[in-house]
Amino acid sequence: MENILYIPSNPNNLFSLGRWDTAGGQYTGGGGAIILITKDGKSIACCKISNNLYRMKLTIRKPGSLIAKSMTVTPQSYLTSEPAQSWETWHKHFGHISYSGLQKLLNLKLVN
Repeated sequence: MENILYIPSNPNNLFSLGRWDTAGGQYTGGGGAIILITKDGKSIACCKISNNLYRMKLTIRKPGSLIAKSMTVTPQSYLTSEPAQSWETWHKHFGHISYSGLQKLLNLKLVN
């Protein structure tokens, strides 16, 4: 697998079957398991279902290992931020509370 985005400190990361398919990979599944197949037909991963998600156990290739000798590892970071939510959004999130009620929650620091 190449060009994998993951967060080392995150215990759970998501794998996109759509990206796998676009890159030429295939997958087959059923009976609570899924198998990933490379574009040259090699089965590389089998995972079992748990909590409606397929759990895969993957290991990270360390630079200098036999498999990774020809690979260049470039650490990358991606920062994201969510735009500030409107009063309308919070009004809906809090069960259609009045705007004065929202203001009171904010003023009294009852919510973060």
